[in-house]
Amino acid sequence: RSASKIVQQAAAELADLVKTAIKCAGLAGSSAPIAFTGGLLGASSLLTYLIETRLLNDFPNMPILKDNPDPHTGALSAAEHLL
Repeated sequence: RSASKIVQQAAAELADLVKTAIKCAGLAGSSAPIAFTGGLLGASSLLTYLIETRLLNDFPNMPILKDNPDPHTGALSAAEHLL
């Protein structure tokens, strides 16, 4: 029970951080994607589900991309295209 509460609190705080970033970047109301990446967010977990639910409630037009490659893989791919 305690672990579940910790995950719920973490999800609320992470979702709030993402919401703030979206608003500060002026992306609220846009259809820009939100990318989940990393070990904890790549998996279909309670944490991922809770964050996704909170974000989709506030930003229904912003698709959430999951199971993305690691950030360094994407950076290498982008650099490769520049060459």
